[in-house]
Amino acid sequence: MSRLAFAVIRPRGGPLGLHGTAPLSLWSRDIACSRARPPLRSDSWRAGRAIRSLNTRSFQTEVVSERVGIDPALVVPRPNAAPKPEPSAQVVSRPFGITERYFLDIRGPHGYSDPFITISIDTSSGTARISNEQVVLTWAAIRLRHTLLASRVQSTPQGPSFVYLPPLTKAHALRQARMNIDFEEDSDRATWLGALHNRWWGNALDDVLDIRSEIYKLAWLEEAGHEPGGERRYAFGIQTTHFAVDGLGMCDVAGQFTELLADPGRAEAELDEYFANPKPRLPDAYENLLPEPDAAFPEEKQKALEAYKALMASGNDPSVTGILPDGNSKDENVEPNIIRYAWSEEQSRAIVAACKKHHVTVTQLACAALVVAAAEARPGRDIQNPIFKHHLPIDLWPRARSDPRGIAVRMAHYPMFIRAPSLAGLNTKEGLHAAILEVAKQCKDGHAGVVNSPYFWHIIRHYLLDCQRMIDSLAADASILDKIPFFPLFSSMGDLNKLVPGTLRAIPPPETTVGAAFHPDSRSEGEIRVPDVTVNLKVAPALAIVHVWTFNKKMTIQFKHNKAWATPEVVDPYLERIVEILTSFSES
Repeated sequence: MSRLAFAVIRPRGGPLGLHGTAPLSLWSRDIACSRARPPLRSDSWRAGRAIRSLNTRSFQTEVVSERVGIDPALVVPRPNAAPKPEPSAQVVSRPFGITERYFLDIRGPHGYSDPFITISIDTSSGTARISNEQVVLTWAAIRLRHTLLASRVQSTPQGPSFVYLPPLTKAHALRQARMNIDFEEDSDRATWLGALHNRWWGNALDDVLDIRSEIYKLAWLEEAGHEPGGERRYAFGIQTTHFAVDGLGMCDVAGQFTELLADPGRAEAELDEYFANPKPRLPDAYENLLPEPDAAFPEEKQKALEAYKALMASGNDPSVTGILPDGNSKDENVEPNIIRYAWSEEQSRAIVAACKKHHVTVTQLACAALVVAAAEARPGRDIQNPIFKHHLPIDLWPRARSDPRGIAVRMAHYPMFIRAPSLAGLNTKEGLHAAILEVAKQCKDGHAGVVNSPYFWHIIRHYLLDCQRMIDSLAADASILDKIPFFPLFSSMGDLNKLVPGTLRAIPPPETTVGAAFHPDSRSEGEIRVPDVTVNLKVAPALAIVHVWTFNKKMTIQFKHNKAWATPEVVDPYLERIVEILTSFSES
């Protein structure tokens, strides 16, 4: 094939200086969302409801046997439950949930796999300038919507906990918001975004979030050199932690931020409404919102364990394999390598149409492409019909009655073992498509087998605990990952326009609001456009991950890995083959 044109992003300079061990290889990727707090019930009531829910699949809020309780002295009382304390006494805290602790362990001291998102913004001529004060006002409203963003992590007798100190006044909220925003000005947005990506992809300790004081960074750019009244260009980036948010939840927060920038009067109204009747709270750990497997009857748990063992049985097959890394995963050698490829709007539409024709999703098609390309990439192809293990995220937000998406972990992972087809005949388009669709249907059936299982919640819990045990074992010596084949983590994020609008009407603030002072020169409405979105992770020493998403009707694939662990000579041809396979479905 002819060499495909990729956008390859490599940080400037030499390897990043790191210290310590990498606690991660094959586990990452989450989709995070926000949840409403369920009504208070007794533990006995919730335990009984948990048993019924496990059998009826009603997905109700249940009790979690493994959670540690919240210190009542630290929780802001609910309305009508007790007199509201004085503002100076208000501190909201809760211990980490099981999944949050899992992602905290993955992160380690270097912030491995911390997610971040960057968004470009264009405004039409005549649209009022987005001032720094407007950004602060908007971010203050976001912090009140998503209180985990304004929290810090503290060690307590109950383990790591989120601690949130609510702002006491509107002025206090604005000061807090401004403290954690980096305002910058550059004559070239692309250059600024490239430099920001290089810092946040890498693992230099100076660029790692210190979660003892903050769990996010916000960077804002206003491109310099624009004429008054003309079109303007901006960009922003939000970096946070995997135990607080990722994926769709992070995209949702970025979309909300963009929407409020377009309507500063709304942001200010939210602040006024909150401080008229403050009710600060932290979102629950997702385990508190979903059925608890340990509340089931013993015979139910035994059947569930047998179902889980049957699911994992393929993992013991000697045919399970992957791509062999050709470097090492020492922290001091981490060199981020990010490769991105975007299809045209026409090609993207054709790929989606091909999926619909064959009754598979884009996610299943891409999963199949990863498997077949990996089977072809194996040196000598020493295993006939090898098996590859997908470690896939699943969004639990639709399964809990909750608030709209936002900041909080609302996801889990599940395994899928896929057997590669015969490689004979892949040199023709017909043979290739037949093989890919065969694997895509395996992926479809594997997904259905997990999500439709009567033991779904048991499987999710067993797999989480197995993953935790593996991470614990790697903490002692992660060098074993240099000697075993890997298969990239895969995250299909769907159409991001559902969360981040591509175009917005810019609404000037009402004359009576403080926000009107931000752009008094313009009272006319304009337009805000979002031409580009990128979703990223801080690169880990022994991790390769593939993201696929669609934005503004264009499909993008992005591959991230440490090229000191798996060099471009190994990885680049593999990704090129994946792109070639998917592109072939856009051709008539």
